[in-house]
Amino acid sequence: MFVVASPEPWFAEWNHAVLEHLFRVLPFTWLRITIAEIFTYNSLASTWVFAIVFYLYWRREDERTLWRRTRLVEGTIACWFVVLATLPMRPLISWPSPTRVPFFQDLYPSHLGTVGTPDSFPSDSTLVYLTVAIGFAPLSRKACASLIAFTLLAISFPRIYLGGHYPIDVLASIIMAVVAAILVRLWGARSGMSRFLEWAATRGRVTEFFVFAWLFELGEGFRSGMDLFHTLLRSVHHVAR
Repeated sequence: MFVVASPEPWFAEWNHAVLEHLFRVLPFTWLRITIAEIFTYNSLASTWVFAIVFYLYWRREDERTLWRRTRLVEGTIACWFVVLATLPMRPLISWPSPTRVPFFQDLYPSHLGTVGTPDSFPSDSTLVYLTVAIGFAPLSRKACASLIAFTLLAISFPRIYLGGHYPIDVLASIIMAVVAAILVRLWGARSGMSRFLEWAATRGRVTEFFVFAWLFELGEGFRSGMDLFHTLLRSVHHVAR
């Protein structure tokens, strides 16, 4: 198997130049680091915004309730689709976060060395929440544009600023989120799939349960879901060995 695992990201020089320019424009200060940490680690300041907006659109009762809920189900499916679609590439393409790579460490304050993960590609947070944001396009262009801007400013940028992701991690996630949203929208426009989406949105208590679980995970940044996923993944790898 051809494995692309590198201590540095693709286009390392470009990423370094972008980060260097960014930190010249916005040099590290205690206040800026604190604000970035609030948006990165405090769900109420970031990810719960998406859960609240989703809930407000879901609960609205009028003549377009079914259509609106169908579009929300479609957006949720797009989110799961893009996450699952990235699974095959994760063992093949990987690199550590900037604060863990010598070539980039000199750009950051030393105390940020604990930020990030051994595999920062792609930016999962950008991938998930941008896909959710794009899913609001059929419902409200204003809400969609606002959530996209919020994703980039409150989700993506703080993680780059703290050294958790490279610009290329976020850029790749943006491209994948857009492609996934378009593909699922085209899929949902087919008559058979449209009926399925309407069916999924009208299953009574079953639908309510899944919406509740989705809103909780959306608000909490999928921490519980990701913990469960990684546990299952380790179990599968252990059994495979």
